[in-house]
Amino acid sequence: MFDLLRRLLGLASAYSSAERQYGKKWYKSKTIWVNLIAFIALLLSEKLGISLTKEEQGALLVVINIALRIITKEPIVWSD
Repeated sequence: MFDLLRRLLGLASAYSSAERQYGKKWYKSKTIWVNLIAFIALLLSEKLGISLTKEEQGALLVVINIALRIITKEPIVWSD
């Protein structure tokens, strides 16, 4: 379904099963690191004095994830 959505939105071309084997390791993914940092920031936001509402935080994360999704070219390989 995600592949169909990507093709419909024109964000990236579909990749073959052979290309899926040669992706990047999960720890090299900008999207995963941004989401991990965002999760930690959400947990610490009150202690850090950040006064964004939950809706603003969610919207900001959505925009960042869309931007990262547009520039992402390689799939993630979860195991060897």
